[in-house]
Amino acid sequence: MEEKSPGRKIWAGALFISGAAVIGKVLSSLYRVPYQNMTGDLGYYVYQQVYPLYGAAMVIAMYGFPVIISKMIVDARVDNGMQEAKETAWSAFYILSLLFTVLFVLFYTGAETIALFMGDAELAGSLRTMSYVLLTVPVLSVVRGYFQGINQMEPTAYSHVAEKFIRVAGILVFAWLAVTFGNGAYDAGEGASAGSVLGSAVSVLVLIWLLGKNRKKTGLQPMSHKKAVHRMPEHTKVLLTQGLVVCLGSLLFILYQMIDAFTVVRLLQMNGAVGEEAMIAKGVFDRGQPLLQFGTVIASSFAMVLVPLLQEERIKGKADAARYYASLMMKVSFLMGAAAAGGMIILAEPINIMLFTNDNGTGVLRTLSAALVMSGTVMISAAVLQGNGFFRIPAISLAAGFLVKLICNMLLIPLLETHGAAIGTVAGLGVTAAVNIYWIYRKSMIDVFSTSWLGKASVALAGMSLFLYFLMTAGEELMHGENRLLAAGFTLITCAAGGVLFLFLTAVMQVITKEEQKMLPGIKKLQSLRKRGNQ
Repeated sequence: MEEKSPGRKIWAGALFISGAAVIGKVLSSLYRVPYQNMTGDLGYYVYQQVYPLYGAAMVIAMYGFPVIISKMIVDARVDNGMQEAKETAWSAFYILSLLFTVLFVLFYTGAETIALFMGDAELAGSLRTMSYVLLTVPVLSVVRGYFQGINQMEPTAYSHVAEKFIRVAGILVFAWLAVTFGNGAYDAGEGASAGSVLGSAVSVLVLIWLLGKNRKKTGLQPMSHKKAVHRMPEHTKVLLTQGLVVCLGSLLFILYQMIDAFTVVRLLQMNGAVGEEAMIAKGVFDRGQPLLQFGTVIASSFAMVLVPLLQEERIKGKADAARYYASLMMKVSFLMGAAAAGGMIILAEPINIMLFTNDNGTGVLRTLSAALVMSGTVMISAAVLQGNGFFRIPAISLAAGFLVKLICNMLLIPLLETHGAAIGTVAGLGVTAAVNIYWIYRKSMIDVFSTSWLGKASVALAGMSLFLYFLMTAGEELMHGENRLLAAGFTLITCAAGGVLFLFLTAVMQVITKEEQKMLPGIKKLQSLRKRGNQ
């Protein structure tokens, strides 16, 4: 059997993780619909206010610390074997356990203060319950990083899907109980937080079980915990410098949501919103968040596996191979992001009705959709910089983007309400993407996209967009009654048709060349199926 190249292995790993992440995002997106239907926009607002804490913890444990820990495991395994790799993993676990225990205590005891800063003291209970999720991050991060460091992506995927299934079930059950027994939106929020903690705890159990199976299979000798402790000062520096930079990149949307959580409601209230008006407006604005996160799933997965690949090629002196892999991932990420943005801008109204029963906030959703083009570019370009040993540049670019987002919120929300917050998100991501792209081109880390390639990509995107616009115009009458079933059918059929057309156009015009297609797992199977169909 032909051995896979490192590039094909990394694409296979990226797509395996992407598959699990897509399942997780589908579940995370779907549960919000019945949750919002049960608890209303006020209930949706409550959960979205505390969601960034959960989201940050889980993203760090999926795309943040595991990336840098896998790098540490690879270095230890290659230099001194598996025993040192195990000692490295335990050292990282001790460090993260200390860090996240402190964070848990701070969030738990400071819940009331955080809620007051958000402008709603009743959020304290949900924040306190959600803080328990921080205690699961060390195990999730270290065990996933360990498995990725020995080239096993399956445990990360399995634990991620298990966490999402249990979390979604827990959230819906607890919310239903709160509504059934006549409790309010804030009680439902506490129940949803408890469901999230339950999901992360189950994910920990899955990883511990898989780790036990691996230990029996490999039959490694007992390692020295004393040596692991002695390595902590060295590993602390790596985790708290390079590790935090990787985590910040993975927290892109979560950190933007935190800025919104602390500014949107307060600024709306300061500019005349009364009673629950500001909170409901924030709940409507938050409809766009799961769609944006769903649209960047694949880019996040590519970024997670790109860092160790580029580092390995760089160490081997294969700069051309590293540049080739980075360029290909940038192309694929840009195409997916641009196609998703174009589709969401055109189909924002039926998507909104399908998921949330009405078209409130459709204009804001269209503005937020533009962020999909830049978010994938930000994640891949940051991974390229980190894989080539540049950790400061993506940190600086992220900080610049956050500052732009904050300034835009402060200036534009009083003028444009939640539309100003949406513009701030797009502007902040645009600044971060521009800074990263400038540096990766300046350092020749990727090949410059030719005018010919940009022209072909533009034609494919324009063709898909015109087709979707034509279908949207033809089906516009279906949206007037805000019929959810009709909107769902129209959206799903139209998205599928647009996606097929876009893939067809990119294939016909060779936007992704035949040589590049060979790097993608599953392409040979699709080609063989197409040949059979033509016989």
